[in-house]
Amino acid sequence: MSWQEDKWRRRWRQGEKTVTWSVFLILALVVALQFDLIGTGERGSPTGESYQPVLPAGRDESQLFGTLTLEVTGVQSLSQAVVLVNGQETLAFETAKVVLRVYPGDVVEIDASAYSRTLTFHLVSASSNIRLQSLNREITVHGGKSTVGTVTFK
Repeated sequence: MSWQEDKWRRRWRQGEKTVTWSVFLILALVVALQFDLIGTGERGSPTGESYQPVLPAGRDESQLFGTLTLEVTGVQSLSQAVVLVNGQETLAFETAKVVLRVYPGDVVEIDASAYSRTLTFHLVSASSNIRLQSLNREITVHGGKSTVGTVTFK
């Protein structure tokens, strides 16, 4: 085998490796976009734009439930601020607006103790079957917890 044939075989192998890695990266990108792992925000609605102003009530295993929509003012996300339901962490403010499923008698709190500044949260909407009188519509937290209220149904 001459040195030219050897040179072409090395180039051919290098080309095969380049094509293989390119195909692998393209497939990984397609999978990441399909499952929204890159965070483009186009799938679903993490910005909360598709929520109805008054959310309907529903039944879960013959138990009545409702939904609350809470929003933090002035920031896009607070991943360390969490919503507590009956003392248990339920979800974090990964986006500025979150939707929470609640049942009668649930105590809803916001824990923003990870932040040392004043944060303001608003109750944006609630299911039509929830009494808004039992809930705070504006919740201000400064490095601690604050109660949204106890969920009562009409």
